[in-house]
Amino acid sequence: MPGARPKVVTMTAVRAKNGLATFTSGQPLVMCDTHLRVVGWNAAAERLTGIPSADAVGRGCWEVVDAVDRSGLAVCGPDCLHGRLARAGCPVAGREALVPTPCGRRSVLLSTITLRSGTRQVILHLLQPAPGPEPARAARAGGAASAGAARLTARQQQVLALLAEGRQARAIGRRLGIKEATVRNHIHAILAQLGCHSQLAAIARARREGLV
Repeated sequence: MPGARPKVVTMTAVRAKNGLATFTSGQPLVMCDTHLRVVGWNAAAERLTGIPSADAVGRGCWEVVDAVDRSGLAVCGPDCLHGRLARAGCPVAGREALVPTPCGRRSVLLSTITLRSGTRQVILHLLQPAPGPEPARAARAGGAASAGAARLTARQQQVLALLAEGRQARAIGRRLGIKEATVRNHIHAILAQLGCHSQLAAIARARREGLV
């Protein structure tokens, strides 16, 4: 049925090609290396997308997952923010995304998990059926976002939003019509206000609090 959500299927395992680990999930599970190339693709992912594992493994996850937001803008990419945060060891907040299936795009909750073993690292994407909004949960999230936003000026919020899009200080300056040095001053102030030591950590916190 066109409006149906992806169903939970029988537990199936996915094993990385390099033998790092095996993971089992009843939800669509995609395993990537640090270059965001697919190294594992379970049966649930096959059923959701219609793409067999043999066709998915070895390709960029952005090519096969091809997630977009509700406005049609790409969520995935070869240098996407989710991948950069994961590689840096920062927590990545889950987000709703639309992924292609044989029956049209479906709404899922895209969760990103980073696993390390010595010098090796894998990035997992879990695609869960997106739940409907819960009023109490939405109210709590809105309150947290308002409290966090109150600590930042309007200009700082603009700079933070552009950082979250992956833009560099020079590009942000051109976009906002201000000097690059001014942008960097705003970034320093944002890090201090959010209690973060890096831009990636600030973006991760901003996403958790709903600031961007």
